[in-house]
Amino acid sequence: MREKLHQPPAGGWTRYQFAALDQLHLGGMEATEGLLKWLPNNAIFGLDMAAGLGGSARLAAEIYQCQMVACDINQDYIQAAKMLNHALMPAPDCQYQVANSLALPFANNTFDFIISQHGMMSIADKDGLMQEAGRVLKDNGYLLVHEIYLSPAAKAQEIYYPTPWADKRQDSYLQTWEAFVAQAQYLGWYLEAQENQTLNSLKWLQEAATNDAVASFNARLTLGSQAGTMHNNMLLNLQQELIEVRTARLSKISA
Repeated sequence: MREKLHQPPAGGWTRYQFAALDQLHLGGMEATEGLLKWLPNNAIFGLDMAAGLGGSARLAAEIYQCQMVACDINQDYIQAAKMLNHALMPAPDCQYQVANSLALPFANNTFDFIISQHGMMSIADKDGLMQEAGRVLKDNGYLLVHEIYLSPAAKAQEIYYPTPWADKRQDSYLQTWEAFVAQAQYLGWYLEAQENQTLNSLKWLQEAATNDAVASFNARLTLGSQAGTMHNNMLLNLQQELIEVRTARLSKISA
């Protein structure tokens, strides 16, 4: 990737040329843009949690002039995120940090909002995750989620693996949407808005293979040789209605 970045096209790199690589979540860049439309004007300082290569943070910084911090437990992802950020001119207002979402290295009441896109499915301690997000979020701050959930009629053992978040079932901790909402409300979150993005995600995934094949920066650089298998398994999981995709805006209720 480093060599490719040193050979920019005329006019330089743009976020669009990185989208097949750093917007790996279902729905890609359009899904991120839709999520960010839920932000109020006074939400300036944000955290991209389990950020991968930081594409969502860069988008928030470029479009909404937010000051962003992106964290991920994978050190290689954070290193790549820094390289992508540096390649854009002007560089988006983003900082990158290796961090575990269950033990965020930030003070209480730090951020106006948090973004979580496909960052919850591989974490077993859902209570700890939501409590840690609430700790670093300001009172009346927002948690924007774009996550994959187990369909109500599906069983966990029916899911096809590998997927982008887990190579095998033992590393995957999918919950239903209903279980997530009940848990969030119990922990003091208020669900303000939500959308079912399952059909849109299926359509996007069906088109993504063609778009990805012609992109210089694509999923194979991140997911490796199993990228094609993961893509096909995600198609099966969606087509057989084993998973569903939801976006939501939750607010942290003041203590």
